[in-house]
Amino acid sequence: TPRDRLLMMAAFATPFWGGEAGGRPVILVTTDDPNGVGSGKSTFIQQIARMVGFGGNGATAVHTRADFDNLGRKIGSQSPTNPDSPRMVTIDNYEGAAVGGMQIESMVTEATLTVHKMYVGEVSIPNLFTWFVSGNNVAATEDFAKRTVEVQLKKLVDEDYSHEWEQKLRSFDMAKVIAGIGAMLTLVQPQPLRKTTRFPSWCREVLGRLVHSGEEGDALVDLINARVAGLSVAEQDAADVEMMIQIYVSQMGVLPRVRGKLLIQPTAMCECLNHCKKLTPSGKHWSSRYLGRMLTKACAKLDRLTPYKNDGVKGFLWDPNAPQAGV
Repeated sequence: TPRDRLLMMAAFATPFWGGEAGGRPVILVTTDDPNGVGSGKSTFIQQIARMVGFGGNGATAVHTRADFDNLGRKIGSQSPTNPDSPRMVTIDNYEGAAVGGMQIESMVTEATLTVHKMYVGEVSIPNLFTWFVSGNNVAATEDFAKRTVEVQLKKLVDEDYSHEWEQKLRSFDMAKVIAGIGAMLTLVQPQPLRKTTRFPSWCREVLGRLVHSGEEGDALVDLINARVAGLSVAEQDAADVEMMIQIYVSQMGVLPRVRGKLLIQPTAMCECLNHCKKLTPSGKHWSSRYLGRMLTKACAKLDRLTPYKNDGVKGFLWDPNAPQAGV
């Protein structure tokens, strides 16, 4: 959409922005397609990292929990004020429980980071890093969600064009693009915004320079805040999911079993939740995107519900004999 194009431009500009330490939002790259494959999320982040590194790799990648635990050591020998050091931290294709927690949330917004530097020990460096996270149906804790700006990419449907996507990005003259970003961030007069997110300086100095009017900027802030609300799945939803699955299981009778647990296919799970939602007072139809986030949160909260993937079979394992949440 036109607004997501502006947010993509903001994502390119943020690592180059000279704002205060700890004042950069997490750029969360998702897609409007429930399947999520082929939208260019990883390519988009990789090209920003390539531009930040001026042809090299301008990012420190986090692939595993061990990478995250050792992040302080990984960036200890780097400083975002040094042009040769990575200025991005990336978590690509995130899967699992709701992203968040005190450690990662503080690392995004603390003005200084305490890291381990070889032969020196613990040192403090300014937190000028920009975090990028990509994934499908990502759910987040409430505090982490407030730190995000979600960019939704549209899945490319034309095969020929999708193959050219990365080539076209690589064909850009990086020096000219970086010069253009620098000119935008220093010479363009920002539009006055009446609304803001958790990061007011970023909104004023980055978003305000990308829009043509204050009203357009306020509408963009409204979109960001609306996506924050959708990203942070309510705690009550885990209990709702548990109740609805119990209704579904009681109505379906015989279901396939894996390791003694009931296997519920993804499509059946979506139908189950949307059908059972009609039994509640609001009766609102949930999108596949929101259902995915609900299930991610529920799997993290409920011992009896776990995601399953083996030999091409996907679904959710439900243990009818496990105790209910809170019991």
